[in-house]
Amino acid sequence: MVYAIVGLLLVPILTILILRYSIKRTTFCKSTRRLTGKTILITGGNCGIGREVALDLAKRGGRVIIACRNKERGRAAVEQIKLATNNQDVFFRILDLASLSSIRDFARDFNQEEARLDILINNAAYLGPKDVTADNFERTMGVNYIGHFLLFNLLLDKLKHSAPCRVVNVLSDSYGIGHIDTDDLNGSFVKYDSYSMYGTSKLAILLFTMEADKSFKDEGITSYAVHPGATNTSLLRNWPGVFGTVLRLVAMILFRSPVEGAQSIINTAVIGGIEEFSGKLFYDCKVIELDHKCSKQLYKASMLWKATEALCETNKPITQDEEKKEI
Repeated sequence: MVYAIVGLLLVPILTILILRYSIKRTTFCKSTRRLTGKTILITGGNCGIGREVALDLAKRGGRVIIACRNKERGRAAVEQIKLATNNQDVFFRILDLASLSSIRDFARDFNQEEARLDILINNAAYLGPKDVTADNFERTMGVNYIGHFLLFNLLLDKLKHSAPCRVVNVLSDSYGIGHIDTDDLNGSFVKYDSYSMYGTSKLAILLFTMEADKSFKDEGITSYAVHPGATNTSLLRNWPGVFGTVLRLVAMILFRSPVEGAQSIINTAVIGGIEEFSGKLFYDCKVIELDHKCSKQLYKASMLWKATEALCETNKPITQDEEKKEI
């Protein structure tokens, strides 16, 4: 009887341990490259994976700029990173990816005040209940994709000036369930599901990466998509319902820590000799094949780019003169 009970207990314990090992097993960035003289911009660098990436790049001597919408958290993260690294070249700039006007203001100030941009890391993300942005975009798509798309385009001249440079776009394996409809990026004509919309926003980021590679690689701007792995971050706090509660409990046991989740992003940002893999997807510090489920979506990259340009009018950035007229 005792052996039977022990056996019954061992099965779930061993199952959990095996799952934990397979999910949490992480390849750490081995590059020791210094970033002295380089400027790095990371969205959502105030917490979670983004903060760990910012911390690592600051340790390498880079000029690190954290962009997020929460002043208090952004400034606190900067002070913590400065204290931990003794690098005083770490700064906060306010950026709300749910507002096109905020993105334009940010880009205008950045372009005026920063001499260069060597590494752009589009990391910030939203996952939560159905909501809309200040410009009436579905919030998940607006923050995760449209906001980053506009930011990239408004900083494009700075990137060209700084070439060779890199753009690192953070996604997740949920891109495999995404579906792009260039006539309905808000998902207005389908039954809303927060996880499906999140997957669609990450698929959009993947297609954005591929199209950016196609359009700008020859000008010295290489673009990479990175999946950090299943990671226990604050992003999960907004997942609604019973499933969200269960997921948060599972994440505490099985998922990677933010330090572990940051490794592939750090590696892709700093490692040398990966220009030939521009436009590809990285996971665990190496290139991986795309999920076959999204193969029929890849041809939409160019159409998505044009549709998004029209949505956020990337060819009409607010200049200083235009801003004065509006005031």
